[in-house]
Amino acid sequence: EIVLRQIELFGNISCLQIAANADNKLFLAHSCCVQSLNNIWYDKLYPDQSKKRNRAALFIGFLSFGLLAPVFVEYRKEPKVRNKKP
Repeated sequence: EIVLRQIELFGNISCLQIAANADNKLFLAHSCCVQSLNNIWYDKLYPDQSKKRNRAALFIGFLSFGLLAPVFVEYRKEPKVRNKKP
């Protein structure tokens, strides 16, 4: 994504970082920036975790500073790649 690509001219920082440092809320409100931020924040969380029924478990995980998060929060599992023999 172009929003996350690091630009050497600006010291290897991304457009998203420049906009955040400049407090450019109009740029950050665009759907591409919002989607990129959601991908960064919720990358490893299971997609259904954001629903209301699981918010209590997330809240407990945050209150315990992440110590109870592995018990209450489901994380995505890496897909296993199987090599098929020809």
